[in-house]
Amino acid sequence: ERPKVVYNSHTNKFVMWLHIDSMDYKRARSGVAESDSPVGPFTYIQSFRPNDQMARDMTLFVDKKSTTAYLITSSEDNAVMHINELTSNYTSFTGKWKPIFQGRYMEAPTIFQRNEKFYFIGSGCTAWKPNAARSAVSTSSIWGPW
Repeated sequence: ERPKVVYNSHTNKFVMWLHIDSMDYKRARSGVAESDSPVGPFTYIQSFRPNDQMARDMTLFVDKKSTTAYLITSSEDNAVMHINELTSNYTSFTGKWKPIFQGRYMEAPTIFQRNEKFYFIGSGCTAWKPNAARSAVSTSSIWGPW
C-alpha cells in the first residue's frame, strides 16, 4: 500500500518504501525496493518493522541540506507517529527514531520543510470517512519539538 519513492543522490538509485500488511493489519511492516529508474522495475530488498515497531501509513522525507532521509510511520495501532532515520543508502535504519504525537491516532502523514521550519500534516483515523486535517510545526528540527 501507499508506495513512496525518493531519489538517492549518493547511490544514484530510486528507493521505494511501502506498507506491507495482512488482511487483518497485524503484520504492520515496511517494505523497501530500489531501481535505476523512477518507474522501475524495482528490486525488492526486504520488509521489516522499523526499529522493531509497527509501521502502517507512511511517508518519506529527505532533508535537502544534509540529504538525510526519514521514514515517518503510523505506529502502535496508529496511536503514535514514529520518525525513523534511514541509512545513507535509504534502504535500512540507523537506529535513531522518535515517537511523536503520542495518543493522537493519526494516519496519512506528510512532512515538508519551508524556510527552515518543518511542517506535518496528517489525518485522523476514520478509514475512508472524511475528517479535518491535523497539522503541526517544528521550528528547529524534524525531531521536534512539534
